[in-house]
Amino acid sequence: MKFYLPIITALFIFSCNNAKTNTETASNAFSELDTTINFPTIFPVGEFLKGQIMEIKKSNARLLKITVNNGKSDSIWLKKEQLDVLFNEFYTPLIDSASYSPFFKESKFFDQSINAITLTYDVENNLPDTIPWKHWDIYIDPESNQVKRIFLVKKIAPDKIRQLTWLPGKSCRGITIINNSSTEDEVTVKWSYTDSNDQ
Repeated sequence: MKFYLPIITALFIFSCNNAKTNTETASNAFSELDTTINFPTIFPVGEFLKGQIMEIKKSNARLLKITVNNGKSDSIWLKKEQLDVLFNEFYTPLIDSASYSPFFKESKFFDQSINAITLTYDVENNLPDTIPWKHWDIYIDPESNQVKRIFLVKKIAPDKIRQLTWLPGKSCRGITIINNSSTEDEVTVKWSYTDSNDQ
């Protein structure tokens, strides 16, 4: 299941009145996307990730979990029954416009260094205790209109944050950081798809 973004990309790409073919003109056009919006319509991160997880569960993907604690690494193969618990932190609580828009501002820009349209969300107003999310970025391929990467920052304790990265179709990672400096643990899950004949 591919996740397309026709409405969002329309805001970016079709805001340029004249389509150009040369690189310089395209770069100039995308530079005009740099904006900051208060009370934005927030990208449905939670629903996107739940769709990704459903795709993995319905596929023949093999999943490898790699855990790093105190410099020591351990890896195990996962069963699909374990995914709901493992990936729950990526979409709990669910990020949606109705609940989150009053508390965050959205910045949109084209990052030429990584060739991606970037949506960045930062705290604008005081957050209620029910919202642990502090920041997130969504990177979109300007040609395919598909999400390339999602990065989220979540407060899980007074002195701890959880940095979560999702690479669609490839892997995800969660890192716990104490006092914004030292790493407590790191968990990476990688998945690959095999032919059904190889099962």
